[in-house]
Amino acid sequence: MKAWICNLTLGLLGLVSALPLSAQVVTPYLDPTLAPRYAAASGWREGSVVGGAYMSRDGHRHQGAVQQYEFVGSQSEGTAALKFDTSVLEAQVLQNNNTTKVYVASDQPVQSSLQKSQVDLSVIGGDFASLGLDYGVVETVTYYDLTTPSVKEKEERTTGSLSIRVGSALYVGGAYSRVGKKSGLYVDNNWSEVAAGVGLRTGSPGGSRFRMEVSVTQSPKTTKDSAEGKTAAGHPRTAINQASVEIMLAGLLFSGESIAKKEEVHLVDPTTSASIDSVTVEVNRGGVLWVPNEGLVMGFYFGSEKHTQLYVDAFSDFQVKLGYLF
Repeated sequence: MKAWICNLTLGLLGLVSALPLSAQVVTPYLDPTLAPRYAAASGWREGSVVGGAYMSRDGHRHQGAVQQYEFVGSQSEGTAALKFDTSVLEAQVLQNNNTTKVYVASDQPVQSSLQKSQVDLSVIGGDFASLGLDYGVVETVTYYDLTTPSVKEKEERTTGSLSIRVGSALYVGGAYSRVGKKSGLYVDNNWSEVAAGVGLRTGSPGGSRFRMEVSVTQSPKTTKDSAEGKTAAGHPRTAINQASVEIMLAGLLFSGESIAKKEEVHLVDPTTSASIDSVTVEVNRGGVLWVPNEGLVMGFYFGSEKHTQLYVDAFSDFQVKLGYLF
């Protein structure tokens, strides 16, 4: 059973990390209250901002035709960014909690809480390049089975990133991350992650604007043998494809974003002998906001997530946002 749970946890990594993801590698969002994924993108911010958001979230888990769990959750987050002449300092915090109603009990992992904090620093080299460094921590509490009902895990990430502006509207760049994971159940593990992105941003504050970005992120498979009474750990080979589009018209911002994540991992259900060779996560979000040149930012987002492995987790959410742009 423990070996099966160890393998299953490789797929759970998708659930743990999906929420903090954003699609921004080389350009910042036109929604100033959203933090880009990497610091280099923050360097192209056009002002300082403070903002917060609250999300209500619900979902369910099915294995075949059987509904096993029902999830009800909430998420709170805050972002603050200070823009100076040649640099940007940014911080983000996020808290996610889930309450689970059990229909059919099983030895399958369920995440009960997630906390994220991240600090970014970016430096602008004229109008040509933005160089960034960020450090982030994600802490989770996960139920695995009756003998391990509450396992704390901590993931630390340090990233260097670069965004280069080509002409007046095109941006290209990438990032390199080192990730370390500590767990109360598994041995410590670490891996690297490489991202590349291309973005387009047109228009200027106060007028009509358009922004689009696509990016890809990859990390290799890594494994660590069991030691000191802890179970062996593994990180599967992972690919993340992301795309986002924003259109600004007369102060109204229309936003859409899509994230697709695939983990190459072989899982076998010990009860049914059903097997799969990959775990996938799909995230889609859209929103409408009022974004002035300065002053109050407000709006809403709605979204859906689907996590597919030996079972399927499906979520829907609604988020309200408030911020102030300086």
